[in-house]
Amino acid sequence: MDDRIRQGRNPNWRLAFEDHSAEARGRIRRAVNRGQGVADPEEAAIAAGLARRDQRAFRRHGFILLPLQVGIASLWLAWMLDAQRRVPVAFLWLWATIWVALVTVGPFMLWRRFRTAHRAAELNDRVARQSNGLPA
Repeated sequence: MDDRIRQGRNPNWRLAFEDHSAEARGRIRRAVNRGQGVADPEEAAIAAGLARRDQRAFRRHGFILLPLQVGIASLWLAWMLDAQRRVPVAFLWLWATIWVALVTVGPFMLWRRFRTAHRAAELNDRVARQSNGLPA
C-alpha cells in the first residue's frame, strides 16, 4: 500500500477507503474506535490512515476548538456573574457546570481518544508494514 494511505492523506486514502465494501469500512471504523488492529494487511493500511486522521482531528480540537469553547463559556459566565445582571441562580449553576466540564472532562476525553487512535495506528501500521516486507 501507498505510504499516503497509511498516513491518511487525501485523495489516496479516501479512494482506498471507499473502494472497500460497507462491511469492511465498518470493520475498519470499529477497530480504530476500539484501538485494535485488523488482520487483513490492506485493511490495516487503511485503518492506520483512519487512526492518523482521527489523531489530527483530536489534536486540532484540543489546540483550537477546546480553548475557544472554554474562552466563550468563561466570558459568558463572567458576564452573568456581573453584579448588575439579574439571572436565575439555576442558570448560573448550569453554566458553571458546563464550564467545569469543559475545563476538566474535555481535555481528558480528548487525550483518551487520541491515545486510542495512536494505539490503533501503531497496531495497524505494524501489520501493513510486515505484509510489504518492511521492518515493523
